[in-house]
Amino acid sequence: MTKTSILALLVLGTFAGPASANLFELRAVYPQDETMYLDANGAVEAPLIIRLKTMGSAGISTPMCDAVIDFGDQTPVKPLRLGEDGRVQSEVRHRYAAAGQYTVSVRGAATRTPCDGSTKGTLNVLAASERPTTPVPVPVNAQAAAAALPTITLETTPTSTAETCPSGWFLVPGSMSGGRFTCHLAAVKAFNCPTGTRFFDSGNTVGCR
Repeated sequence: MTKTSILALLVLGTFAGPASANLFELRAVYPQDETMYLDANGAVEAPLIIRLKTMGSAGISTPMCDAVIDFGDQTPVKPLRLGEDGRVQSEVRHRYAAAGQYTVSVRGAATRTPCDGSTKGTLNVLAASERPTTPVPVPVNAQAAAAALPTITLETTPTSTAETCPSGWFLVPGSMSGGRFTCHLAAVKAFNCPTGTRFFDSGNTVGCR
């Protein structure tokens, strides 16, 4: 082989030789929220997290790697450059326009600097009507709320105090007569009120005013 041939091979190897060693491996892709709900317009924008593993020493001078992401909803795959400044985690946002379960996949692209490997994740998108309702908050002062309940008068003939009044209620002294009796809550102890108001107790109503 002549020197000219050797030189030509060296030049070709410079431009068409094998790709450099991969510096990042694809490890995981997952939605920020595993279950999301469509908005009033029938769509939802989902943040998707892509995690890499560093195959060597990564820093601000580390070359990025190329990947493609398939969102699983028949939209075109999207090219990605990952590993900028040595980062091993990136976020991609995609808008889904229908309810369903989607499999998101990321794989190395067919370039000279592809990310190594591939990974998949699942996202559940539900209709807006399937969103759980917000529970009714419990009153801050449950004792005050209970005191606002009406007095209970039972028409049955009691055999003992324990069988006459509900838990937390007390038999009103002298109220038992001919099978009739009255139950009432215990007196409410005054509680602290906001500045500019003071506690009041008016029968079955307590509060701050």
